[in-house]
Formats: sequence, structure tokens, C-alpha cells
Amino acid sequence: MANNHSVLIIGGYGHIGRFLVPRLVHSGWQVSVVSRGKQPAPDAEAWGNLSHRHIDADYQDLTATHQWSSLLKDVGASVVIDILARHAPAVVQACPAEVNHVVVCGSVWMYGAPQQIPTPERTQGPFPFEFYRSRYQHLQELLAGKNGPAITGVMPSNIAGPGKVPIDPYGTREVAVHRAMASGREIVLPYDGLILIGPTDAEDVAEVFALAVEKPDQAASRMFNAAAAYAMTYASLVTTYSRIYGVEIPVRSVEWDEFDLVVRPTPDQRYHHEAHMCADITAARRSLGYEPKYTPETALQRAVEWMRSKEMV
Repeated sequence: MANNHSVLIIGGYGHIGRFLVPRLVHSGWQVSVVSRGKQPAPDAEAWGNLSHRHIDADYQDLTATHQWSSLLKDVGASVVIDILARHAPAVVQACPAEVNHVVVCGSVWMYGAPQQIPTPERTQGPFPFEFYRSRYQHLQELLAGKNGPAITGVMPSNIAGPGKVPIDPYGTREVAVHRAMASGREIVLPYDGLILIGPTDAEDVAEVFALAVEKPDQAASRMFNAAAAYAMTYASLVTTYSRIYGVEIPVRSVEWDEFDLVVRPTPDQRYHHEAHMCADITAARRSLGYEPKYTPETALQRAVEWMRSKEMV
């Protein structure tokens, strides 16, 4: 029999789970975490003596062997949060009747190249990357479904904060780039660096997930952006890192041909400089009572402080 205050989190040891699991446990939820065992529970202070159940299982294997149904029945949760979301339809189809709500993680990128800034929870333009494109299609199909558990999509912006290397001005999360910035090395940006990027603290992203779980009537059959209150330009991103690292980081603006030659960006890096990431959080504010705790600048500061604690920079 399902516990109406029990939640299963798939991928609960990652960047979002670092904050989501303690948030739900301290709010009285019985939390189970599915992890393949390759990533230990976070070493954050909030995880000390944290009461939760660990289930050692691999997402891909569970999907390929059709074992989600037995696992979900064994756990007896009423809510499932799929942060990995690689095969969300398989998870939803396997849900027993006791599961009444599934929250699926997406991304603001999935809407496609924005036609509206800030970008609401609506399809915008074609998205060039198949992995996200297929996941978005699956999420849309789940939201439109008439049977099974209620579905909610949480669409994070660019996640920062403690637990993961934050985005750098080249659209990567490379420690080497951060070390270069910390030493005052030049950054090359295409044109004037005015494309928007949306660093959002993982704790704020986790809060949207938690609110969606706690307010299922308001969250059902909807998507919610999980982002900071505002975005920043790539030029401002460099300025912010200059302040955080305490050095002057020179910026050289170039045309695309030179940027491609000097930086040699991958397609996804290039897309970071071609499409704005500026999410509209009106829906989460009005329906869930969400209010970001951190600014983009603070999220980056917290991320760098975490990197320093791990002696990465």
C-alpha cells in the first residue's frame, strides 16, 4: 500500500538532489533515492544523518528489463520525481495505481530558440539537439495523457550553486577555464557578448520540484520554469567572475569566424551564444508560491566557493 507522504527520487544524489532530498525529508516526506551506486550521497552538511532509503539500481537497466513496475510497487511511493528523465514514458507507464503524481525534469532549452524574452513555458522554435528534442516530445505526450498519474514538468535554467562546476563564458563547465579566469586570462566572446544566460542556484531549482510535489492540484498537467529572477549577459558573466576571483579578466569581442577558429566551440557551446536563456518564472510564482532565494551572481559565488573547498581553483 502506498504511503501518501512517500516520494521516490530517481537521480537524487546529483546536483538538484543535493538540495531536494534534505528539503523533502525535513518537510516530513519519506524519501527513497534510486542511484546506480557510482555516485555517493552528497557530502553536504544537510546530508549528515539524513533519513532516507537508498535503492541501488541503474536507470537504463530498469528500463531495458522492464523492472520499473516491480520496483515502484516495492517502494510504495505516491509520488515519483524523475530527475534523469531519459525514459520518462517507461517510468510513467510502469507506475501502479498508488502513484498519483510524477514530476519530470526537463530544461528551458527544450522550448527551442526563444521567440519571446523572458521565455514562458511554451514551445518557441526548432531545437537542434535530438536528445533534448525527443525528451521534450515525450514530456508533451505525458502532459496530454488522460490516464495514469498526474504529470508535472520542471524546466530548469542553467544550474549553478554548490555541487557542480558552474557554466563558464565558453558555455562549458571546465575547471581549466575557471583556473584561467582566476589567473586573469583573456576571454574571447562572439560579438558584444550580449546573449543572455540564466545561472540559477540548484537549491532554487530543487524548491520548484518540492513545491510541485506539495501542491499537486496546482502543478498537475503543467510545466514550470525553475530559474532565477533575472538572467545576465555573457559580458556580465565575465564581470561577475572577475569580482568573484578578484582579478581583472580581459574580454576580446570577435566575429563568429574568429570565435570558431580561436575557441573551436562544439555545437552546444555555440548554441549557448546563439540563443538567449532567460526563463519567465511567473507561472511558478503565481501557482506554486515560488520565489528564488539566490541571484545569478550569488549562485555563481556559491559554486566557486564550493570549487575552492574542493581545491579545484
